[in-house]
Amino acid sequence: MVLDCGLSLCYYAGKEGKYNVIVIDYYGLNLSYRLKQCGNFKLKTFVMVADQMLKRVEYLHRKGYIHRNLQPNKFILGRNQTVKRIYLIGLSMAKKWSKNNVHIPYREGKKIKGNIIYQSINAHLHIELSRRDDLESLVYCWAKFLLGKLPWEGEKE
Repeated sequence: MVLDCGLSLCYYAGKEGKYNVIVIDYYGLNLSYRLKQCGNFKLKTFVMVADQMLKRVEYLHRKGYIHRNLQPNKFILGRNQTVKRIYLIGLSMAKKWSKNNVHIPYREGKKIKGNIIYQSINAHLHIELSRRDDLESLVYCWAKFLLGKLPWEGEKE
């Protein structure tokens, strides 16, 4: 029996000819797509979704990693029996936040990675990301679910 922690399991990653390949479970729609379908989430739906999203990020942090690119399309719904379960995907930018139980050092001059709409203020200030930045990005996702659009969407850098 496999522990279902809400993270996508990787069955294979490698090269096949000239292509990079990754094999994971087949999931349902991502939350970004679902949001486009309904405009914004009703409060009950939002609370259920937010709870699961927080649990996925908390699990990742407990395992010693930060995601660094949280956004609605990184959370997807299950299929069939797990249709009400949310999974966290897109761990290609994940990074260890601690080494030997010591937090990674504060550093400046870091490049922004991922979708800037959901990036934390520290990311925009080019500061090394940590768990707090994942949580800030998560809050921006939640704001998008409730409001339908973030106030700064469409602004130019």
